[in-house]
Amino acid sequence: MNASKISIIDTHAHLEGEEFAADFEAMLARAVEAGVNQIVTAGTNVESSEKAVALAQKYPQIFAAVGIHPQEIAGTQKNDIRRIAELVKSAKVVALGKWVWISIEV
Repeated sequence: MNASKISIIDTHAHLEGEEFAADFEAMLARAVEAGVNQIVTAGTNVESSEKAVALAQKYPQIFAAVGIHPQEIAGTQKNDIRRIAELVKSAKVVALGKWVWISIEV
């Protein structure tokens, strides 16, 4: 197979982090240059899930996974679960992940 025809999908990134903010556009350009044509950025709580969806809505090659990571579950409230449920409705959300069973009635 010709390497120039390979299409790479990064299925687990955290592009919403501040470490990418300074050169975000350049980082995306480097990814495309390396053959990464689609990226799924994964939120780990409500705030990072919202940022992931915002990035996905802004950039055609980025998609979002939303959810609450088990390490983030301790302070989770009903409204957090409701907000994640709203974020899932975005056409750019391709995954709902890292759920653990918690006793919060929504």
